[in-house]
Amino acid sequence: MLRVRELGAGAACMLSLSGVAAAGPDWCEMGDAGSFTSTAAVPGGIGTLFSIGGALGGPGPASDFEDMYRILIVDPVNFYAMTVPGPQGKGATDFDSVLWLFDSAGRAILANDEVINGSEGSVLEPAATDATGFVLTTPGIYYLAITSTNPVIPPTNQPLAAGLPMFQFLTRDEISGPDGPGATLPHDAWTGGGGQFGWYVIELCGVEFSEVPAPGAAWVLALAGMACARRRR
Repeated sequence: MLRVRELGAGAACMLSLSGVAAAGPDWCEMGDAGSFTSTAAVPGGIGTLFSIGGALGGPGPASDFEDMYRILIVDPVNFYAMTVPGPQGKGATDFDSVLWLFDSAGRAILANDEVINGSEGSVLEPAATDATGFVLTTPGIYYLAITSTNPVIPPTNQPLAAGLPMFQFLTRDEISGPDGPGATLPHDAWTGGGGQFGWYVIELCGVEFSEVPAPGAAWVLALAGMACARRRR
């Protein structure tokens, strides 16, 4: 049923990935990606965005429990985001991850804790696997967030809107649609915590950079990408 889980995901995207080296992510978190749509990191580049690399850090007063990125989904049918090794072999984390997707207004779209119950990787695909029947069909600006969790339901760190959960999980391996009581409201808080930290790479398909870098800034982005690749290795 699920394209990624059947190893048939995004055939068109796999073809485009075939000539790209798997040395490291295409865009690396610079500084700290924020936790909200207003502070989300905006990967800058031209064309297809195949992967994003970054880190969650802590514990301490400056703990970093969430990272959020603004992305442009141009091919909803073949969209996926994953922290398990995919066609490009880039997806990975040092911790038990959860992926969350919000629309341009910060409302709930999709979420996944585990691709397979008992694993630590996460996968988002266009179609929810819960009772919502939600299917992503509209191209545009979205916000992709990553958090860590412990092996519990619901995930340790959840997004909230007006104090209400935005998603509900019956199982850890479901791809949840927008079914929480706060789903139709803009995201404004996290429950906090997570307990795990480390590096991550989110592999993407059907996604492009949402911002073109200013003239003369391309070499800065290139250096940052190489530095991120070296840190991952």
